[in-house]
Amino acid sequence: MRSLGGLWILAEGRGEMPGGAPATMLMTLGYDPAKNRFVGTWVGSMMTHLWVYQGWLNETGRGMSVNLKEAARQRLIAARREATARREALRREALDLRGTMLGEADAAAKRLVEQATAELQSERAREEQALAGRAAALAARISERLVGRAV
Repeated sequence: MRSLGGLWILAEGRGEMPGGAPATMLMTLGYDPAKNRFVGTWVGSMMTHLWVYQGWLNETGRGMSVNLKEAARQRLIAARREATARREALRREALDLRGTMLGEADAAAKRLVEQATAELQSERAREEQALAGRAAALAARISERLVGRAV
C-alpha cells in the first residue's frame, strides 16, 4: 500500500484464484470533499470490469462501508448476458449455415447423379440401337448367303 500525493491510497494485492491461476488486484481510495464521501476503484486481473465505489467511515471511524455503484454492477451483468446471447446466436447461425451447406451439397450431388444416370441411359439406348442395326444387317447377310446356297 502506498500514498499518491497524500490524496490517494493505492493498494495492490496478489493471490491465487480457486483454480490455481494467479490473480492481481489494484484498489484506489481517496476522499471527495464535493461528495463528502470516500471514492475509489477496484480492478482485478481475473475480469474486465472496473469497479467504482463510494464509501463512508463507520461509527467507530476505524472501518469503512462501501457501496458499489449499482449501475456498474448492472452493466457487468448486462455485458455478460449480451456476450452469452451473441455466442448463442453465432452458434445457431453456424449450425443453420452448416445445415444449409449440407443440404445444398446433397442436392447438387443428387442432380449430378441424375444427370449421369440420364447420360448413361441415353448412351445405352444408342448402343442398343446400333447393336440392333448390326444384328439386323448381319441376319440379312446370313439370310442372303443361305438363300444363295440353296439355289
